[in-house]
Amino acid sequence: MTSSRQNSELSTPAQEPQTRTLPRPTCDIAIVTALPEELDPVLRLLGGREQWREFEIDHYTHYAGHFVYGSHTFDVVACMPDRMGGDSTVGAVHRLKQCQPRLLVMTGICAGRQDKGIVLGDVVVADRAYHIGEGKHDGEVFFRDLRTYLTKGPLLQRLKDFAYERAWHTTITTPRPRSLRYQSEWLLCQIASQGTAFPQTDAERDETRLHCPNYTQARERLQKQGFLNTRGTVTTSAKKHLASLRNQHYGLLAPTPDPDTPKVYYMAFGSSEAVLAVEKPFANLAEYVRTTGAIDMEVASFYAAADQIGVDAFAVKGICDYATQEKDDLFHEYAAEASARWMYAFVCAYAQAWKKPEPPPKPSPSKADELRRTYYQKRLTALQEELEAVEQQHASLIDEGMRVILKRKMEGLLSDIEEIEASLRQLG
Repeated sequence: MTSSRQNSELSTPAQEPQTRTLPRPTCDIAIVTALPEELDPVLRLLGGREQWREFEIDHYTHYAGHFVYGSHTFDVVACMPDRMGGDSTVGAVHRLKQCQPRLLVMTGICAGRQDKGIVLGDVVVADRAYHIGEGKHDGEVFFRDLRTYLTKGPLLQRLKDFAYERAWHTTITTPRPRSLRYQSEWLLCQIASQGTAFPQTDAERDETRLHCPNYTQARERLQKQGFLNTRGTVTTSAKKHLASLRNQHYGLLAPTPDPDTPKVYYMAFGSSEAVLAVEKPFANLAEYVRTTGAIDMEVASFYAAADQIGVDAFAVKGICDYATQEKDDLFHEYAAEASARWMYAFVCAYAQAWKKPEPPPKPSPSKADELRRTYYQKRLTALQEELEAVEQQHASLIDEGMRVILKRKMEGLLSDIEEIEASLRQLG
């Protein structure tokens, strides 16, 4: 980003100062991310970085744009602090206060709780958040003292009600990768059925590229799991796993497929000061907050800062790993975009209540005058014709009583004609 900005300064030196001195926008929605790979899918919601206007708050770059949904247009500001973590997030939120947002949102990636059925690529919406490290160390014992930040009730209700929306994931443009779990299971099934030399032929290698694009990582995973020995032979524990796969697939030796689409969960976030890669990251946390479903580094601080500036807020992040020692970057891009797409779908639906659709433009004064003139002329013609008919009828009558009635009617018609003629004179 720095190099592209420098190139822009070299190629268009006269335009850069104008960009920086543009007035700071106010906004309906402010979006906070922690990493470039989290900010990028937010900017791509409008077609890319060039569709946003850059501006600065306290020398930090921010991006202003518009979400258009039907007849509604929402002003949006997006930003990314200088580094990930809670402290930088607090600073970012407080800077955004100057834009007077009605709603704060955080999107990005996080670790998910696998024993709750959460898989890579799924999305978790925070119903609450807390700092994992709050408490007291007493010797080797750590006493947790958790302070929980809640998503406000009415907003949380709307977030959960949005679970009916099923089509949001169809807007994800990043191809869903195959998980290392699937790849390693597929490879194990092939080695078990075709021998340790698999893949040998060109056809087998093409099939491997399709089902196991990360072949080296998948094979290393099988060895770490104890499913392949150093000679590449299937172990006893692997045979038990293969038997389990056969049972799951009615006798067919095949890997368990990855889900086709992401699911959405509403659970608590535990925020850590460091990236976690441990054996059972959720075991202790679940004892304190049973519904903990995700671990990240920013959401609790984001909620705390939003509460400090008095703005409603929610966080949604995509699952890229399980906070265990088995980490890879396969799902980073997909998970980051999944959270951004869900956020976009929700806020466009949620924020409709803020603004009424723009009314159709009123006719210009000249057009309105023309319409009134046409109406008055038609009305005047009709009254004049009616007056002429009444005058003829009055002249032919002998009955004095009926002549009096018709005379009064003629007087009323003349009065109406005079009013319309006065209105036409005012129109010119």
